[in-house]
Amino acid sequence: MLGWMSYVIAVSLLTLRSITAHRTLDTFQNQNYHAGILGPFPLFATSSMIDQKQFSEEVNLIGKAFDEQLNYIVGGYYFREKAENRQTNSLQTTRNRSLAFFGQATWSPETFDRRLHLTAGVRWSKDKREARLTQGPQTAAGDKSFSDVSPAFILAYDFSKDVNVYAKVAWGYKTGGFNTRASSLTRFSEGFAPETLISYEAGLKSEWLDRRLRVNLASFISKYDDIQVNIQSDPVDITIVDVLNAGKATIWGSELDIRMLPADGLSIGITYAYLHPRYDRIINAAGQDVADNFRFVNSPAHSAIA
Repeated sequence: MLGWMSYVIAVSLLTLRSITAHRTLDTFQNQNYHAGILGPFPLFATSSMIDQKQFSEEVNLIGKAFDEQLNYIVGGYYFREKAENRQTNSLQTTRNRSLAFFGQATWSPETFDRRLHLTAGVRWSKDKREARLTQGPQTAAGDKSFSDVSPAFILAYDFSKDVNVYAKVAWGYKTGGFNTRASSLTRFSEGFAPETLISYEAGLKSEWLDRRLRVNLASFISKYDDIQVNIQSDPVDITIVDVLNAGKATIWGSELDIRMLPADGLSIGITYAYLHPRYDRIINAAGQDVADNFRFVNSPAHSAIA
């Protein structure tokens, strides 16, 4: 069950917005493998019961100032989650909490006829991860906290009311945690650290022929560090796999979107994207770089929509 509420209060050039969400999940799963092949006895059977609850609240303030030369948003975000997964031979419990504050402002000075747009933003995040794993008579627990500051900067210019170019650089962060499918209780309690990203993007957004032709173009390059990768964690046994911060990667590409309105009520368009994802380095438990053995999934080099 998923529920959410959104409230907006607007006063002059100031808007206060609240977004509240609550989600509950209660499931039961039973798997009976090859039942009937061995008479009344299956090859093996598993079952699991999951009980999960989560709540989030976001409040932000949107406003304008200095004769609308400055547009800004500031806000905060809170998230909590509690889950329990009872399986045939194990019990997993997790508690997650996240807190973030963010702000972004765009300055369009009158000096440049408001054609120049300078944007700066930042997000501070604090994440706490708690997990417990019981397998038979043994139990392991983990408790970790992570924090991050991720800025972003955008420079944009309007050559006309219908043609805009921009350049952007942004930092990103994915929190660490615990792998409930770890190869051992020791590996489980060790957990894994966050992964980070820095991304560069430049592009063009434009409309032509009395806004009957739209052409948007963007190119980007993203650099990932400490990627959380499922990788062999035992130098001898290749069947033992864990989530480790073993990887570095680079993804770059371009996107082109063209939309035409040749006649009233008729729209023709095509979107094309080129993507080049590559793992630059993945270090296994033996200290070897095995990046050549890994590929990004669901990442076609060429894709198009017409």
